[in-house]
Amino acid sequence: MSGDIVPLLKNYVKLHQEIEEAKATLSGLELRKAELEEMLIPLFERDGIQNMKIEGRVAYLHQQLFASAANGQEPLVDFLKSAGGEDMIKESVHAQTLSSWARELVKEAHDQGLVKEDATPEKALAAAIKSSHPKAAAKVGALKVFEKYSVRIRKGD
Repeated sequence: MSGDIVPLLKNYVKLHQEIEEAKATLSGLELRKAELEEMLIPLFERDGIQNMKIEGRVAYLHQQLFASAANGQEPLVDFLKSAGGEDMIKESVHAQTLSSWARELVKEAHDQGLVKEDATPEKALAAAIKSSHPKAAAKVGALKVFEKYSVRIRKGD
């Protein structure tokens, strides 16, 4: 083990701990702010206040409208098509779901011995697709897979 890793890793762990403490502090502050906001909104409405200048800042009541599917995607898509909202309808794939599926296929390729132990994720994925969905094998290049490494910290024993 190289001697230069120890001071760097100690500094990394210290920063990790400071970040965790800062996140906990921030979380507590955000919770307190949300509690105050719940109390303030009805007071703004009751007193008819549009905005109020206080301590060099302007506090105001902001209103925003949100919409979501009331009964699932299918009825919403049907409604949007009939109401001129076709441009909002998009076919897409959720990135985390896609990554999870690719991890399963790569694991499957290794578990079934379709590739050598040191095979790249791309080769393992291609082998799994060729084995389970041969018609899709020619299109596997549409999927990009890569590995990302990071240093993580957990509490020691």
